[in-house]
Amino acid sequence: MTTIHADAPPQGPNESSAIAPPRTILAIDDNQDNLFVLGELLESSLPDCRLVTSQDPHAALELARKFRPAGALLDVHMPGLSGIDVCKILRADTQTQHIPVLLLTAMDAAPELLASGLEAGAIDFIAKPINNLELVARVRVMLRIGEAEASLRRSRDALSQRVDEVSTAFQSMAVLHRAAFSGMRLGFVLGEVLWEHGEPADLRLIDVNPAFERMVGVRREQLLDRRAGEVLSEPSMLLAARYLEIAGSRDFLNERRLIASLDRHIAITAFVPVSGQLAITLEDVTERVEMQAALMRSERLASIGLIAAAVAHEINNPLTYVLGNLESLAKRLPPDDEPAAWVAETLDGARRIERIVRDLRTFSREEGHEPTTSLNLADLVERAAEFCGSQLSACRVRLVLDEVPPIVANEGRLVQVLVNLLVNAAQAVGPKGGRVTVRLYARNSAVFVDVEDDGPGFRAEVLPRIFDPLYTTKDNGQGTGLGLSISRNILESIGGTITAENAEDGGARLQIRLPAAAAAAPVEAPEIRTSAPTATARLLIVDDEPHVTGVLGRILKIHEVHTRCSGSAAQELIAKDPAFDAILCDLIMPLGSGIELYDWLEERDPGLASRMIFMTGGAFTPAAAQFASRMAGRVLTKPIRHDLLLQALAKVLSERMQ
Repeated sequence: MTTIHADAPPQGPNESSAIAPPRTILAIDDNQDNLFVLGELLESSLPDCRLVTSQDPHAALELARKFRPAGALLDVHMPGLSGIDVCKILRADTQTQHIPVLLLTAMDAAPELLASGLEAGAIDFIAKPINNLELVARVRVMLRIGEAEASLRRSRDALSQRVDEVSTAFQSMAVLHRAAFSGMRLGFVLGEVLWEHGEPADLRLIDVNPAFERMVGVRREQLLDRRAGEVLSEPSMLLAARYLEIAGSRDFLNERRLIASLDRHIAITAFVPVSGQLAITLEDVTERVEMQAALMRSERLASIGLIAAAVAHEINNPLTYVLGNLESLAKRLPPDDEPAAWVAETLDGARRIERIVRDLRTFSREEGHEPTTSLNLADLVERAAEFCGSQLSACRVRLVLDEVPPIVANEGRLVQVLVNLLVNAAQAVGPKGGRVTVRLYARNSAVFVDVEDDGPGFRAEVLPRIFDPLYTTKDNGQGTGLGLSISRNILESIGGTITAENAEDGGARLQIRLPAAAAAAPVEAPEIRTSAPTATARLLIVDDEPHVTGVLGRILKIHEVHTRCSGSAAQELIAKDPAFDAILCDLIMPLGSGIELYDWLEERDPGLASRMIFMTGGAFTPAAAQFASRMAGRVLTKPIRHDLLLQALAKVLSERMQ
């Protein structure tokens, strides 16, 4: 053990070093002999310790700060400053307050003195004269107490630091949780279950988030600590019996309900976070439900469109030879004969079927593959009104159709727009009927169609959203919310616009604006004969319907006519004998289509391919629609009118002659 006399001048760098060994003991006694005895005794018994001594009690604090001793031995009776006073000074300083202190006192020390020393912070007393064994034992106990307290302090500090870290993390998580809680789209409610007669009866609202506030239109301050049954206009959204039934269990419930007072579809989840509480999340899934319903309606409409196209195709084939034969028969019968009247009536019925099928085809064309052409808008308005005859039957319909320039659009899509507007007008005036007026007029290189009704008109909050997809003001099941949105998209795709407003004299007005077609410079058009040329031509008619080839053969009987029932059969014939002046070919056939025949001829005989005239009962596939658009002017729609057939053939044969 090394003894350092703090009162003596420093002897070397080690004696004055502030970095003490792990086990340094500070001894303060005004008697130098006592300090010497302590040094000798402890040096022999505790060789791993270092003793720092001083006779000046006033230097104790400075020495303790400097050497950071593992324990201190203080004489109680010293002049000027007692050992108890020194103990108090050490305890009062944050750097030295943890040093264990042994007080050295006389054998006859009064109990009051002993109590005062213990209260000052000493851990024990040693009575003089000092027993060597007792001193060494008590010093060792003092050192162990010091080490144990130091270990406890380190553990406490580490624990405190960990607590601070966890607390900080918890506070951060709480901030994030509150931010997420406030920002979440789902409404959230936490409530205490209130019991009556042993049954769950209500919820005392403990917490709600902003999404729930917006959902029910009540602020958080008005909800907290209140009973849900008292403050909510639709308490069943939280107090349904099946929700409260799980309050006494750990069950989990998930369902979707239509909340009548909110007119919204709400997905509700209820669960028990802790005993006695019920947590409920509410998600507004109205848009999702409406989107799913709209998708289903769209899929049904697409299926109906495909069915309509297929039906139109199947009807147009027999209608071709029915009309063809009736028209041929009408030409042969004397006009005054009674059978001629019968044929005329039958023709009128067949043409009515033709119009119905044409309207079916209007709604079956694939968007994006539709040719545009110059159209007389007055004709389309009349067709749309005729198509909506049943919906407008209770209305007083007035068509005011000025003479206007033609417009360029797809016929089917434009009729679809007009039908949407007329149906909306009919629904606006209601089943008791009302006035529906359609005005067609031109102004400043534009053509306008106004559809007006004398119904209730548009509410102020409705007008800004009237063209939004899936937005509807009609009763459930009465509208998809797609009609006006689709109509706007169709019109904008051809450079047009549509607006909605309330009419000055009441009711609603929807106005379509379309650019007028650019006027073409007048040219001398070559005369095209509407009857077959006198020169006999060699023709090939290809159709999978034998009756169609038969009636066309009779119409064109002045020519040399060959017929085949498929594209593949036509290829076999042409491969052997290609000398045909023109080919009339059905577009869609099961055994080799008209498209495949054209592609084959393009490689083998481009000139003959250019003299093909195509017939279709309805090009309802995207590929067929694209091909028909590419062959514009060379496609005849079934049932084929005699005059159009003869015109198309005369044009091809005249080009052949040049």
